[in-house]
Amino acid sequence: MADVWEHLNDVQYQCSCGQFTALFNEYFCKYCQSIKCLDCVTTLPELIFCPKCFGTTSGSEKNKRSHCNQCYKCPRCCSGLSHFESSSSDEKSEESDKSTKVFLQCLFCHWSTREVDIPDQDSVLDFKEPVNENKKRVQELIDHYKQMALADRVERDKKRKAYKRLTKPYSPLLEPIRNPKFSPLKHSPGTPQVDPHAVAAVALEEVEGLPRELYTKPVVLDDVSTIEQRLSHPSVQPSSTMDFWPRSFPLAAKTLRRCG
Repeated sequence: MADVWEHLNDVQYQCSCGQFTALFNEYFCKYCQSIKCLDCVTTLPELIFCPKCFGTTSGSEKNKRSHCNQCYKCPRCCSGLSHFESSSSDEKSEESDKSTKVFLQCLFCHWSTREVDIPDQDSVLDFKEPVNENKKRVQELIDHYKQMALADRVERDKKRKAYKRLTKPYSPLLEPIRNPKFSPLKHSPGTPQVDPHAVAAVALEEVEGLPRELYTKPVVLDDVSTIEQRLSHPSVQPSSTMDFWPRSFPLAAKTLRRCG
């Protein structure tokens, strides 16, 4: 079975735009009766939902939310966390008033919020991440890459429209280009210009030194986070297992492919 997946790219099919790609990267349009590649189709999000609780988001929240407010991922094994209730009674009061608290626990690796001294909360919504000092930097990178994706999509749509004009019969583009408005490579004033070095990282000459405990105390590998655990939470990247924090479950999208 592994040999079949290795030879999937050996046979390539030609798209209607002239590009050759593998069959699993192409689509068939039932309206124009032709094969379309990824550059000839438009991907639209049809439904945004949480893969754990299957809760959907409304149209006004699609651009604001990227994580579920009620579901969390385990920082150790990236599985879904389950919430459990713990009742505590007040002995001083005459009537035993019970207050219900909630804590999170992973049913796969048995990690819990009590293991890292996170207090039990009144609701699942109260497990909010602490304020991150790199939040502003991360938001700048997200906005920058969104602008780059928008510029790439505009440039790809412009090339697609130029190819459609070229393939029309008796198109003025088939004749020698005398008028610059018929040039397919003409720069459109509406195309956003993005500086790739706008949010470039600045190298520092002085680097923060290692803690002294690293030389005086023995290293316990069970207390050190792995690379996968750090990259699963890139905004924090905890180096110790005691710095783990339940992360909100990222939302997934059901996409729709349309012929462009």
